Amino acid sequence: MKHPTKILFKILSFVEESPLSFPLWITTFLTLIFTRLFIENWLGNFEYRDPQFLFNEFTHTFLFFLLSYLLFLPLLHYFSRTSIKASANILLWGFLIILTPPLIDNIISGGGGFWSFYEFDGLQGLLVRFFTFFGENPEIGITYGVRIEVALSILLFFSYILLKTKDLLRSFFAAFLSYVLFFVLGTFPSWITIFFLGWTQGFFSIRDTDIAGLFLSPLSTQSYTPMAIMNALNAKMSLMYILILVLYIFLLSFFYYKKTTLALLRNARPVQIIYHGGLVCLGGALALLFSPQSVSYPTLFNISSFFILLIASLFAWFSSVIVNDLFDQKTDALTNTDRPLITKALTLQNYQIFGIVFFFSSLLLVTIAYPYLLFLFLIYFSLTWIYNAPPLRIKRLPFLATFVSALASLTLLFSGYFAIDKTASLEHLPWEIIALLLFTYTVSLPLKDFKDIQGDKKNDTWTLPVLLGEYNARLLIASGVFFSFLLSVLVFNIYSLVPWALFFGGISFWTIAFSSIPFQKKPLSARHLPAIILFLVFLYGLILTSQIL
Repeated sequence: MKHPTKILFKILSFVEESPLSFPLWITTFLTLIFTRLFIENWLGNFEYRDPQFLFNEFTHTFLFFLLSYLLFLPLLHYFSRTSIKASANILLWGFLIILTPPLIDNIISGGGGFWSFYEFDGLQGLLVRFFTFFGENPEIGITYGVRIEVALSILLFFSYILLKTKDLLRSFFAAFLSYVLFFVLGTFPSWITIFFLGWTQGFFSIRDTDIAGLFLSPLSTQSYTPMAIMNALNAKMSLMYILILVLYIFLLSFFYYKKTTLALLRNARPVQIIYHGGLVCLGGALALLFSPQSVSYPTLFNISSFFILLIASLFAWFSSVIVNDLFDQKTDALTNTDRPLITKALTLQNYQIFGIVFFFSSLLLVTIAYPYLLFLFLIYFSLTWIYNAPPLRIKRLPFLATFVSALASLTLLFSGYFAIDKTASLEHLPWEIIALLLFTYTVSLPLKDFKDIQGDKKNDTWTLPVLLGEYNARLLIASGVFFSFLLSVLVFNIYSLVPWALFFGGISFWTIAFSSIPFQKKPLSARHLPAIILFLVFLYGLILTSQIL
């Protein structure tokens, strides 16, 4: 008969060496989350919840446990001295424990259940709770079931590290850090309130009522029906968690997968990152300018929501970049040899997975921040798909291609506008400005095609430079950009802008038409054109804004 220790090590080895890929991991993790939600709703007799509440409940639960998993993963990896894959497998199996708290609470309460969410308290109260294992009254907040879950998790964490390292002190220290993490997660709204309100009210003056007031009051981007308090908590904590997760996942990926992270960042086209983020900010600025009566008062949560919208727009761009690269490999092999698929920095399968992750992450982010903007993002993805992907692949058709790209740009600009204007309407935005922006985007977006002339010719992509020749295309695009500057004077009806429009329009015309053609001693690289024109437009925009204000 085998010794129990040998059997235990064999089981652990089986778990550690189990196949693990991102699709397998996310499918398993989501299965655990949905099972947890199913148990909670079943024990609650499937009481009616409106769709918005169900979505917020899902995002809050999913993001809370995702953050927990990602916080404990490097801790387990470091202290157990196992590989990151082995630690990920062990932790994923260990997360089965998240199914137990509702069941335990249901049993102890005799079927009534307890109200499980967070502990609200000030600094002094939190200190007492830390040394008393979350304090008294386990029938609300950190309930019996949660406390048993935490205690058992710490014990398992300690035992696994001790088995792997045979180092008692190391195991105790890891167990202590795990308790600290559990405690911070279980009291997280308190820490956020103390940090953001403590500067004005005093850090030691924050009470549970302040925390409840901040997190249980309605959120302007949500419409509440039943269970408004819990819906507010779910929605607001989702905002906080998603911001932290984006930053934390970036840091983790840079630390563990630096080469892949850098390859994705280099491929993101910095000018396009500025452009897409700028579209959202420009939309917000237009709302402040033309619809000031409909602007919400700035709070922690609507400022956070706007930042999340910015991130969502960048993720949308990242996803569209990957779609473009997947169908543009022949062209990139000739003119963009630094792309990840051409350099083999990423495999085709992994690149596709990143595209899917950015796509769904963008939709999740925007729905958490502004549910009513989901439709605009779906339009953006639809337009970029028909632009890049066969069978339509509209990027091969001049004029129509840039018009579709301009429409996609407007969807992000409108998103920024609707995020600031709480009526979510274009009622106060003059149609002339929309027409100007649509025209400007249409005539200027072909700038990016000059660097791909060789590859586009070979692959029958009929961009303006391919059809008209580089010189003629430069003259046409430069004229359109120059005309856009002059049109802005008419649209805004500010004739003192004429000298500035002529100045910046003239520089833009010369830069596009003449600075990069072969007879120049030092021709400007076509890759730099979009960045220079974007910078000139930004400077002109600052002057335009000062004239309006």
